[in-house]
Amino acid sequence: MHTIVLLSGGYDSVYCLLKNENYLRAKCLFFNYGQPYLEEEQEAVRVLKYFFNLDCEEIFMDSLNRTGGTFADRNETFLRMAARRNPDEIYFGTRNLLPLFDKHGDSNWWWAKKMSRQLGVPIRTPAVGLLKSTIINRVRATGVPSKGVYSSEGYKYG
Repeated sequence: MHTIVLLSGGYDSVYCLLKNENYLRAKCLFFNYGQPYLEEEQEAVRVLKYFFNLDCEEIFMDSLNRTGGTFADRNETFLRMAARRNPDEIYFGTRNLLPLFDKHGDSNWWWAKKMSRQLGVPIRTPAVGLLKSTIINRVRATGVPSKGVYSSEGYKYG
């Protein structure tokens, strides 16, 4: 099975990686698009890559590097780039169920299902509906080094 995991280094994406039973053989994609926390995410992904011996590729999006971390159709862009690699499935880290709880409208289960149909590839969202604290506890329980995860939200949960 050819699996792609969109890996930001945040708790939700690390949880998605670990929920894939073939995660040691998955292809991980990290997108460098000018996010303000780029260095922290890069360090987390480097630690994960080393810790799990992952096949992880950093995708440089130079034309977007001055956006401050947001741009129209950001997650759609990531999923389309992943789908061009013809995977059997894509793991996408979101906890939101519906667009109602998603300020950008492109990071929720409903939207991912729509994208899955458009792209013709299953998009897995194992973190949907879970509390952030639950995800953090489950990731920590696997022994992932603390430097292998970066989250602007994670500090709230100890």
